[in-house]
Parts: sequence; C-alpha cells; structure tokens
Amino acid sequence: MPKLSTTKPSTKVVAAKKPTRMVAKGQAKPQTDDAVSQLVVLLAQVKELYEHYQKSVQDSAQMMEQIEALIRVSQAAPQVEALQAKPKSIPKPVAEGDLYLLGMEHLSAKRFEAALDCFNRLLKEKPKHLDAYCQKGNVLFELKRFDQAISAFEKAIQIEPKASAAYLSLGITLHGLGQYKNAIQAYEKALKINPADFMIYRNMGNAYNELKAYDEAVNQYNLAIDIKADYPALFFSKAMALNNLGKTLGALEAYSRAITLDPQYADAHYYLGLIQMKMGSLKKAMESFDRVLAINPHYDGVQVQRERILSTLNSMK
Repeated sequence: MPKLSTTKPSTKVVAAKKPTRMVAKGQAKPQTDDAVSQLVVLLAQVKELYEHYQKSVQDSAQMMEQIEALIRVSQAAPQVEALQAKPKSIPKPVAEGDLYLLGMEHLSAKRFEAALDCFNRLLKEKPKHLDAYCQKGNVLFELKRFDQAISAFEKAIQIEPKASAAYLSLGITLHGLGQYKNAIQAYEKALKINPADFMIYRNMGNAYNELKAYDEAVNQYNLAIDIKADYPALFFSKAMALNNLGKTLGALEAYSRAITLDPQYADAHYYLGLIQMKMGSLKKAMESFDRVLAINPHYDGVQVQRERILSTLNSMK
C-alpha cells in the first residue's frame, strides 16, 4: 500500500488570474459591446412588433370598412324590397294625425282604395275616431259601396249624435240610393244641429227636386241663397226647379245669375241656351252654345242644338 503523507495541505487559496487581452485605443470594452448587441436585438424586436402592429391596424381598418358596408347593404335591402314589392304598400305613419292626413291626401287625389286603407288602419288604433268614420263613409260613397257608407256614417252618429256633417253625408248617400224621403229626414236632423249650413238646404232641395216637389225645392234653394248668395250652383239648381215648374223667366234669370258669378259655368250657358231656344231667341241661344264650346269643345249635346238652330234659321230664309 502506498504510504500516506502526514503533511497538512495548505489552506491558502490563491485566486487565479483572469486572462487578459489587449484592447485597442478607442475600442469599447467587452461589457459595452454586449449591451449594444442586446439593444440592437431589442430594437429589431421592437421594429418587428411595430410592423405587426401597423399591419394589425390596417387589417382592422379594412375589417371595419367591410362591416360598415355590410351594415349599409343590410339596411338598404328592406327598402329595396319594399320599392320592388307589388302592389306598393303604404308605409305606416308614426303618428295618428299623419295617418289621417295621408288618408285625406289619397282621398283628394281620388286614390280611394288607398284612402280607405288608411282610415281602416286608423280606426283599428282609434275605434272612436269620429272624423275617420266620416271620411271612411265618404270614400265608400265614392266607391259606390253605399250600404257600407251608410254603416260608417251611422257609426259616426253613434259616437257623436250631434255630428251634423255625418247626418248630411248620410242623407247624400241615401239620396244616391234613391231613398229621397229618408235622405230628407237625415237632412232635417242635420239642420236641427246646424241650421246655418247652406249645403244642407241645397241637398234637401235636390231631394225635393227628385220627388218632383219643385216648389219646396225652390224654397230650399232660396234658404241656401240667403246664407250663401255668391255660390253659382245654388242659382243653377234653382233655375232647374223653376224650369220644371214652367217658370221660364225665373229660370232665365237664375241661369244668368249663375253665369254672372261664374262665367266659365258651361252647364249654365247650355241650359240658358235651351231656355233661349224655347223663347224663340235663336241668335242668343247660338251665342250661349258657342260659349259652351269655348269652355268645353267636347260638351255633349251642344252640337246637336246648334244644328237645330242653323236648320231653323236656314228654313226661315
């Protein structure tokens, strides 16, 4: 066996010299080089992140534009479909008043079915809307659905028993059905509520005229004229009733008064010409018929009357 040494090992530790290298003058120290390298790497990473960020922003912007475009298309689609739909539906107005005014607009433009739709929709929302029932009745009258019109006016009267306009319209509808006596009863109820409405007297006169009660018709027209003396149709209607009574001069005067109030009143000129023919004033009659043609070249029957006058005048030569 090898002999073990009894000498104690030295406990002094001698630090080993670190290896050294020559550094050229002006050259950075190794620690500085490492820091710079790390910064360069870090800068490259930041640039890479920034480039990714920019691309993400661009991609996000493009996506936002695409989403906005899709929203616009989605919003426009129902409008396009509504425009292409047949028949075109009336958009539902937001307010009750708008729906009523839209119905009145259709009624004024003689779009009766569209007007009826508006008033029906309004009545679903407001089942006691007096004016809507009255206008619905007027529309149904124009559509010659007289029985339905009567129901609408009667409903209006149930809502407001003092609605003179509803009684007047009811009377006009009954008149259209040839129920002249029932029409007069409706007019009388309207007059009890509103005795100052000249249109009620006029329509009552028309009903009496249909019943050949010409004296009473003239009386009603006179009552209307007392209220509204500048309304040419009243004088025209009065003239017709007077002519039916054989009161030629009174009819002549009434037709002339209607023409004075409205020189373009073709019917008044025509019937004045007929009275003048009856009285033997052929040249004046011809002048009246010529005025009719000046107002309406296609007025029915006027050419026949002119030919009769010309034939009579030629036979007198």
